[in-house]
Amino acid sequence: MLTAGLVVGLLGALISGQRAELLGATVGGSVLVPCKLPAPLSLKWFYWQEDETENILIHCDQTCDTTTEVYRNRVTVFASEFGSGNISIKLHSVTAADDQKSFWVMASFKDRCERCCNSTLQVSAPYRGINLTIDTADTATCTARGGYPESSVSWSGQNTTSGEYVDLHEYKPTHERDAKDGTFTVRSSVSVKELVSVTCRITNPRSNQSINSTTEMDRDGAGPDTNPGVHSSISLVSVLIVLVLLVIAVIAVGKYICYKKCCKSGDESNGQLNGEQPGGENHADQQMELQEEPQEAANEGNRDHEAPQDEDEQGDAHRDNEDQNLLRGAENQEHRPAGGAEKGGGSVQANTG
Repeated sequence: MLTAGLVVGLLGALISGQRAELLGATVGGSVLVPCKLPAPLSLKWFYWQEDETENILIHCDQTCDTTTEVYRNRVTVFASEFGSGNISIKLHSVTAADDQKSFWVMASFKDRCERCCNSTLQVSAPYRGINLTIDTADTATCTARGGYPESSVSWSGQNTTSGEYVDLHEYKPTHERDAKDGTFTVRSSVSVKELVSVTCRITNPRSNQSINSTTEMDRDGAGPDTNPGVHSSISLVSVLIVLVLLVIAVIAVGKYICYKKCCKSGDESNGQLNGEQPGGENHADQQMELQEEPQEAANEGNRDHEAPQDEDEQGDAHRDNEDQNLLRGAENQEHRPAGGAEKGGGSVQANTG
């Protein structure tokens, strides 16, 4: 039935010369392919077909099905809106290979078959990861990847002498296609002699999206010093900054030294007021030490005289004891009888002797 419908559509289409509607799509995204049939409807079946091929995106009769593997699980319909004439489809997972494909509908009514709703896809993908480098040959190279279709590249630069920005004539850019998703990596180069800076701009001609990158000339590396006046000014400014920092450092050191001297002088003055000598010693402490030395000597002298004084005291005590003994002996003699007196006299004589 599908083959018969296709033959009828190709041989008896009423709108075979219809102008295609351009539809923008992005790699990896989805796109709505519209088709709205006029009412009232007596629709029996319809299918979407890729132009100039036998690839059927989807066929709807009692049910809807996809017979071509390249579109399997990539097409959805809105069955609830068939009654209102909306037989649009949505194509998912768009690839770069879908670019410039045209699709149309073959619809069968009770009394006729009609080809309608012709649409063409225009697929694009934004470029990303732009990188701008300058090599030792005074050549700038600009690269970007993941874009579709092939991009356009433009260059501009600031002239060393005039300081004006001028357009640069690039070498022919190259586009390398990715085998997996069909996107491109672009590479472009340009001479940067007699330039202060250079700018690369990569534009997608289909989506009009642009990315750009600007870089200065590397005076110490790849490129020559094409603007010595600018760098001389930068160097002069650097030298002035260093000199200012040195002056500030010298002033700071001088203030610190002055502060230390003032603090030291103030400490010496306070020391003299408090009895300190200029050498840092305390004069009052020295006088105290000098006063303590004679006192200690006097104390030692007193200790030396204590011992003889004790011996004299002991001698006096001994003599006092002897005198008391003599007195007691004389008293005893007076109270004794005559015979005892003779004996006592002998003892007294002995004692006195």
